[in-house]
Amino acid sequence: INKQYDLFINGEWQKPLSNKYFDTINPANEEKLSEVAEANVADVNNAVKAARNAYEKVWKKMPAKERAKYIFRIARMVQEKARELAIIESLDGGKPIRESRDFDVPTAANSTGRALRAVADDHQAAQSIGIPLSRIWVIVWSVAGFVALVAGIIWGSKLGVQFSLSLVAMKALPVVILGGLTSVPGAIIGGLIIGVGEKLSEVFIGPYFGGGIEIWFGYVLVLLVLLVRPQGLFGEKIIDRV
Repeated sequence: INKQYDLFINGEWQKPLSNKYFDTINPANEEKLSEVAEANVADVNNAVKAARNAYEKVWKKMPAKERAKYIFRIARMVQEKARELAIIESLDGGKPIRESRDFDVPTAANSTGRALRAVADDHQAAQSIGIPLSRIWVIVWSVAGFVALVAGIIWGSKLGVQFSLSLVAMKALPVVILGGLTSVPGAIIGGLIIGVGEKLSEVFIGPYFGGGIEIWFGYVLVLLVLLVRPQGLFGEKIIDRV
């Protein structure tokens, strides 16, 4: 690790116009690792200008297959320096070396893992750099189906297989949609909302409908919420710009 790092702009290392540096600290022992340049507004503007210039003059005109070659070459370089990057990641983040060595760096460099992350973030951008969406969808659904199969086998071996399992799935669906498909905490909170709502509605509204509100209450609540927030209560709002 060098004692000091400048800003990498337009293909070269440059001193910050702010002339300021900040210390990066190892959270595990609070020791100083290095000094990193602190960019100001002018530095950021220069970086954005250089990136825009490279995009307009080179990257934008390059075929998708050629772009993919550069991206895969970067991945190869990450693989070649995997050990060093894992050590630096652990020192900088204070995490166990096992996580950086066995997950963070390999996943970043692995072509399939990188493609999965790219498609999850923006499938249109991923397709523009040559990632085959059809192959990624096959991988995703295959893994999801395998996980569901294993979960079903484990469940069945412990508790048995019965018709009531379908009721669990029907209860889980509105919970996940209400909380937001991209939010795990949202699913937990959504479950609490629907659970409490079912009981209260059965007590106070049930007599007017002859009971049975618990069966459809969750779906009605989800429908009303989706009219206002299509992404759910805690889901990520995605805006497609054209």
